[in-house]
Amino acid sequence: MSDLPFDLQSYKYVYEKNPSAFCIVKAAVPPDYTDEGDFTFVWANAAFGTASGQNAPFLGGMSLLQSSIPFAKDLVCECRNVLRLGQSRTFLLHGKEQGLRFSGQGFSVAKGFVAVSLAPLAGGNEPDQVKKNELRDEILRQACLEANEFIAVIDFATKLVTLEYGSWYGIPTPESERVSTREKILANISKMYVNDGEKRKDFKSTFFIEDLEERLDREGTVYMVFDFAGDKSGPVRKQFRITWLDRAERKALFIKTDISKSYQLEQKLVEDDMLLKRTALGNVDFIALLDPKTENVTLKVGDWIAGQYTEADEKKIVSYPEFLKSGADLVVDEVERNRFYDMFSIISIKRQLMTESEILQFFNLYSSKGSDDIRKKQIRFVWLDEKKQKILVSQTDVTKSILEEKKRNEQLKEALEAAKQASRVKSEFFSKMSHDIRTPMNAVIGFSTLLLKNADNPDYVRDRAMKILASGNHLLDLINDVLDMSKIEAGSMILNVREFKLAGTVSIIDSIMRTEMEKKKQNFNIYVSDVKHEKFVADENRLEQVLINLISNAQKYTDEGGKITLRIKGLPTKSALYENISFEVEDNGRGMSKSYMEKIFTPFSREVLSGYEDVKGTGLGLAITRNLVDIMGGTINVDSKIGKGTKFTVILPLKIVKDESGTEFWGDHNFKRMLVVDDEREVLENIVDEMKDTGVSIQCVNRGEKAIEKLCVAHEAGFGFDMVLLDLLMPDIDGLETARRIRAALPPGILIFLFTSYDFSQIEKDARAAGVDGFIPKPFFMTALKAAITKIEEERNAKGPSADKGAKDEQKEESVLSGLNFLAAEDNKINSELLAEILSVNGAKVKITENGKELVEAFKSSAPGSYDMILTDIQMPVMNGYDAARAIRNLGDDVTLSDEKRREARNIPLVAMTANAFNEDVQNALRAGMNAHTAKPLSIENFKKVTKKLLKKH
Repeated sequence: MSDLPFDLQSYKYVYEKNPSAFCIVKAAVPPDYTDEGDFTFVWANAAFGTASGQNAPFLGGMSLLQSSIPFAKDLVCECRNVLRLGQSRTFLLHGKEQGLRFSGQGFSVAKGFVAVSLAPLAGGNEPDQVKKNELRDEILRQACLEANEFIAVIDFATKLVTLEYGSWYGIPTPESERVSTREKILANISKMYVNDGEKRKDFKSTFFIEDLEERLDREGTVYMVFDFAGDKSGPVRKQFRITWLDRAERKALFIKTDISKSYQLEQKLVEDDMLLKRTALGNVDFIALLDPKTENVTLKVGDWIAGQYTEADEKKIVSYPEFLKSGADLVVDEVERNRFYDMFSIISIKRQLMTESEILQFFNLYSSKGSDDIRKKQIRFVWLDEKKQKILVSQTDVTKSILEEKKRNEQLKEALEAAKQASRVKSEFFSKMSHDIRTPMNAVIGFSTLLLKNADNPDYVRDRAMKILASGNHLLDLINDVLDMSKIEAGSMILNVREFKLAGTVSIIDSIMRTEMEKKKQNFNIYVSDVKHEKFVADENRLEQVLINLISNAQKYTDEGGKITLRIKGLPTKSALYENISFEVEDNGRGMSKSYMEKIFTPFSREVLSGYEDVKGTGLGLAITRNLVDIMGGTINVDSKIGKGTKFTVILPLKIVKDESGTEFWGDHNFKRMLVVDDEREVLENIVDEMKDTGVSIQCVNRGEKAIEKLCVAHEAGFGFDMVLLDLLMPDIDGLETARRIRAALPPGILIFLFTSYDFSQIEKDARAAGVDGFIPKPFFMTALKAAITKIEEERNAKGPSADKGAKDEQKEESVLSGLNFLAAEDNKINSELLAEILSVNGAKVKITENGKELVEAFKSSAPGSYDMILTDIQMPVMNGYDAARAIRNLGDDVTLSDEKRREARNIPLVAMTANAFNEDVQNALRAGMNAHTAKPLSIENFKKVTKKLLKKH
């Protein structure tokens, strides 16, 4: 019995020796209990065996219908009803001998299981007994009502209450508790079923009163209804009722009935009626019936016209002339008012409905008398039924519906226009792309054709090759812009967020853009001010892309000799986690018209300016910039005037990386005083602001001569400077000459840094000869100064000379690929040849396979140390690059290989070399076990940097 879904032992404990007959049976064919079906015994006590004429221990597992129990069929029927109705039941069973009857109660103990309790009823033919049987039969009649949960008899003579059927509290009642005092039973029932204090008082005042007999005589029945929490199906409603059973014997029936179902049905009818009315009221002002004979109008739903009449019964019926006038008084226009009377006169109504199924008219009505609010109303007359005895009259406010319909029409019109515009943009896009792709492709194919014919002319080949390279780069930029835009519009642009130094980002931008500026002899300046932190967390590459796009635009549309400025400012913020940084790109170029500024961030939009017709571009750069700024949580604004120039302002919230070094650096390195020399006031102010919390005393001058004079005076006074920051280009004497004179005038020890935005390599030799210790790039960042100081001190403390370090590094950079052996997978033959030639030119060797499977086999079969690095394309037949990378890494667990080979499989640098150039492609490569990702077309300089980094790490 351990598999039963209930605790049988607890029932055995209660009923095993109980004088009441008790058994538990199980349905043989669950779960449909509406059809015929047998039950089998699970367990029965000895008293049940006696009542049924069976041996109780042998009943377990026996079929009820196949047993010789005289009331087996009736018991099966009652058990089936218990399961079908889902509630306990009381019933009457007849024994084998005449007059032997049992009062039975059945209740469900688990799904498909029923417990049955039987109590014998007295029988006989004596007159007293006949009287008792009649009373008992009345009780049984009441018990046959399914909803009655218990029936008890109150004996006013003895003041006792006897439970006849059911149970007091919903569970089988022991024999010893079936008889009790009225006060005790009622008190327990009120505690169990009546939770509310006021209701409990009402219960006591109804059933505990001394004159209950007199009240029963007056009223015939005393009852109360109570609600209390039920199961998930909702609240339960119970009715307690007392009615005479035998007035002469002073006995009354006390019945508890579950009226939840009837109450729920009643509530549903009420709710349906309210729902009908509410639905009608939601659509109409009123619904009424017009009697053509009496010419009276009766209100059925809602209020009369504009609420002029209440719903009081005396106002629900009005004469039709009164009804008509009340409506006409609200018509806005006099002409329309006359039409209202003509249209809805009783004669006109009857005449129209003789030939038409309904009358439907629209009028503008005031919402009420004296109001200026005008509403559009629909008034309808229609016969109520086929007998044509009553006319249904309704008035509906359709103002909102008409406005919504107009709005929908406008939206449909806008959607149609948007679709047409999208179609035009799509056509323009393909036209634009066709032109922009064919232009550089024409150059690539045309010049390549010419190269084949002039291959023996080195100068000609070199010139055409440079043009092919430029056209190829332009085509690559175009493709990158289109791909970026498609990712943005698809909502799948992912930021590669990581820690970076703002100084490094600015340095990269400066090095990229300054070369382009120098070609047009443009003046390019970068200023940094009020930036409180130097390390941030963001997508550095996308930040660079935004700024380079803006600076490139400024460079393209600014004349030769013009001025372009990048200003980086820290803005006030209340956040301790983020710093708001403003990036301003300003030029004094051609400027833009107001009309173009309204669509400047629209894809493919370009303004053709006189003198700038040859400027190349896709028209996507600013659209991409705007979207990238949005994705990074920032804002972008533009201000421009024709002939004056343009200024873009980007504000980004950058997450701060705390710098733990604080001011300790300067004290640790014993730096107390610094002299800054620059002819630009804004530069001097920025440096002073950056260094204000370091504890270092900063003094500034704007000329080299003044700097020498101040340094000499300070030295003679005994409080000399620890370092000097010199601008390279100044009006009187430049930075190099100033450095020479400082070294000539002062003893060694003071650090001299050259502060410039130019390429250091161009002046490094002369600067070293002039006594310059190091270089600081413009704009000024404190981290750059710290790095320069640290580098000098490390070189001074080094044991060996380091003068040729730069030359060695340069030589190492050039020869980073020399002597290396690569294993690669590339399925495209042209790309294979290109890769082999590039590596060969740089002194490296490569073995190339055609797919990932061959790559894995080639590596597995090679001797340890055969290859320095593995390169693989991603999209290949047989096995792709990701699976190949995983397979190679898994060789690290292949016990058939040597320890050295397994170690190599786990550690050899693996690089993805693919045209899949998005950030998620990089992440997929790393997840597959690769160490790096380089995009096609292959840039040899980038590839050298990746190789150098990986070889150094591994």
